Amino acid sequence: MSNITPITFEKASLRHKESVFEWLETPHVKEFWDNSQNHKDDIVIFMNGRKEPSPYFDGIFDYWIGLIDNDPYCLVMTSEILPTQTDLSDLWRSNLSKKGKTFSIDFMIGNQNYFGKGLAAPTLEAFTVFIKDKFYPSVDTFFIDPEESNARAKHVYEKSGFHYVADFHRDCNGEKDVRHFLMVKKLNGDTLMPLEYVVEFVIQMKKLNVKVWIDGGWGVDALLGKQSRPHGDLDIAIQLKDAQKAKELLERQGYKEIRRDNEWNFVLGDSKGHEIDFHVFVFDSQGNIIEGIKYPDESLTGTGTIGGNVVDCIEPQHMVQFHTGYQLHETDFQDVSALCKTFRLNYPEGYINFKIVVYGSDEYKKSVELREEILRKPLGLTFLPEELEMEKDHVHISGFIGGKICATAVLVPEGSVCKMQRVAVKDELQNQGVGTALMKHCEGYAREQQFRAIYCHARDTVIPFYLKNGYQIEGDLFDEDGIPHQKMKKILD
Repeated sequence: MSNITPITFEKASLRHKESVFEWLETPHVKEFWDNSQNHKDDIVIFMNGRKEPSPYFDGIFDYWIGLIDNDPYCLVMTSEILPTQTDLSDLWRSNLSKKGKTFSIDFMIGNQNYFGKGLAAPTLEAFTVFIKDKFYPSVDTFFIDPEESNARAKHVYEKSGFHYVADFHRDCNGEKDVRHFLMVKKLNGDTLMPLEYVVEFVIQMKKLNVKVWIDGGWGVDALLGKQSRPHGDLDIAIQLKDAQKAKELLERQGYKEIRRDNEWNFVLGDSKGHEIDFHVFVFDSQGNIIEGIKYPDESLTGTGTIGGNVVDCIEPQHMVQFHTGYQLHETDFQDVSALCKTFRLNYPEGYINFKIVVYGSDEYKKSVELREEILRKPLGLTFLPEELEMEKDHVHISGFIGGKICATAVLVPEGSVCKMQRVAVKDELQNQGVGTALMKHCEGYAREQQFRAIYCHARDTVIPFYLKNGYQIEGDLFDEDGIPHQKMKKILD
């Protein structure tokens, strides 16, 4: 490659039209590129300066030509991904840049004279530098999402600095539910701490006979047994007697100290922006921490895997608790949700936002959808319009985790008591403390409104749940919607 002229780029224009459309007809491009007429029309509309509406995603894409010695050889397609987009999945949204712009990229090498020359990775590397330097100085994050069937592309993208984040499925080129890989590349301060660096560090520590416990985001993923999202650094807990040994090894590999809060917490970083955050402590002879970072008793008892390597890490319950006591971010909700689901743990305080939702609002409609999913569809029933009309003056309380509905209930005032009905918790969140948290919130509201008691008609399958939460049985079982029910009541202090 040393004898090849550097790669340059320019906006696609009409002078490139013949070359681009010739490329679009080649078999290897047709296999993975959207070759629909609407897409072709969008390329031409862009080349014409977008003077007319586009039939292809409302014209959100820009097109660029890659050249070697002024000879066009590839087409790059980009679009800015905005956090305000309502159709973004949680996966994509959680990986957006926190500081700058995020762009999606797709590209293909079309000029057959440049096939097999190893240009794919250098092209992507050069393009990310070009687009930032010449057009969008604030861009620092790039997404690319090859199909599962395009295994070679995933390897190429990794060589150019993209890191695999997760799988997702979507309809593509007329095919339903096609599996894709989301891959992310970060620039500047958002540099990732990729899997291969973490694996290498873990192996090196084992060879040194140095014990480390993985903390932070990688600690979560160790417990999960897979990488769930990108991580900006690697957090480790390490004994003081081993910290210097690990530090010296990393320094020989180009790391240097870039930040130090105190003698027990410092960060090493390399020239590529990879960072390892040391949390140092001292054990006594009984294994109790007597100096340094005060990890709670039993918190350093977790085990997990990273890249197939067994590692020591923070125990799941403590890892959840470590995600509390500060302003929560989207990644916190993602980490805690994954841990609670995997280990059947209760959500900690602050993660469920309960509130009264307005009848007829979008949040109310989501509440009804959840009730339908949990309470009615299994019976082959649905809520009738006249049933919902009767709810107009009732109190609707719903819970949200990271903006997504997780639980709901309806409160109906009846004199000095309050009836709680149509209680529903999402299937995947049951037995994780969400229902109990919903009960407490509804009871708190009832107390504020001076009700002396709250009651419900509980399905026979959930009687133990209500008993556990302080409700008492009243009367005998009765039939409601073809299911045995029991009146359950709780006196409010």
